[in-house]
Amino acid sequence: MSAATVASKKAGLISMTVDGRHRRIRLRTGDLRDRFPGLLDPILRLTAAESPNGGGGS
Repeated sequence: MSAATVASKKAGLISMTVDGRHRRIRLRTGDLRDRFPGLLDPILRLTAAESPNGGGGS
């Protein structure tokens, strides 16, 4: 596990479940929206626009 993943988990930004040999990591969007109102939506829009399959590209 990377240092960034460990830090994000300790900070409560992500949740992780183990499924066999796989680790499933989820962003805790509800908690983030409660703790930092208005921050998450613009970040998600930017990443979707920059994603190759996320629309909004040129």
